[in-house]
Amino acid sequence: MSSTVVDLLVRIFKTLVVVVVLLALYQGALILKEKYIVPIQHVRVHGNLDYVSQKAVEERLAPYLSSNFFELDLQAITDVIDDMPWVERAVVSRVWPDTVLIEMQEQVPVARWGEKALINHKGQTFQPLEMESYQKLPLLSGPNRSTKQVMDNYELINGLLSKINQSISRIEMRERGSWFIVTNTGLEIELGRDQTEEKVKRFIYFYQTELNDTSDDVARVDLRYPKGIAVTKKSTSVSDI
Repeated sequence: MSSTVVDLLVRIFKTLVVVVVLLALYQGALILKEKYIVPIQHVRVHGNLDYVSQKAVEERLAPYLSSNFFELDLQAITDVIDDMPWVERAVVSRVWPDTVLIEMQEQVPVARWGEKALINHKGQTFQPLEMESYQKLPLLSGPNRSTKQVMDNYELINGLLSKINQSISRIEMRERGSWFIVTNTGLEIELGRDQTEEKVKRFIYFYQTELNDTSDDVARVDLRYPKGIAVTKKSTSVSDI
């Protein structure tokens, strides 16, 4: 028998051995699965949680906990948990022999979005069961799909206004893309559509050099002009500067 034929037979034999081993492992897994039908007994939730309770999670998972350990649908459970108010992200896994482990990250509200939702630092909105507890948060609003842009502008402008000890209590992006702001002191600021950062910086310089001593008497500032600023005082009419 030639060496070529011998080599071929050896390769065939090795292939058959591998196939037999794989089939044996597969059959063993099926037997193990049938023999050990392990019901889920425990749900463990990990994370720094202030708003999501263990009980609420267990209630949401109740329809899935009748499955045994091996047949548990982790993706379906993840989707259910992600749909809960206050949940930003959840990772679900099995822990042998009878536990579902959920590692959870809660939403952190930065502001209100309109009258019925909250918004996080990523510009993602979510709806809590009630809004009454969050009325002191800044109010953000704008057209549909503008949440990220509004949040980005809120953080940018709020950081700039901190230089004059002001902060945003309300910011609105209007339908045509113009911006309107109310600060924590009640000062109204019209920014228009373009060059918002430059306009806010111009206002801050003007505030520090011209308005600092009389800022309490200013009701409204209009920055929609290319270079000038219109100031409306509480006690007088509009003046252009």
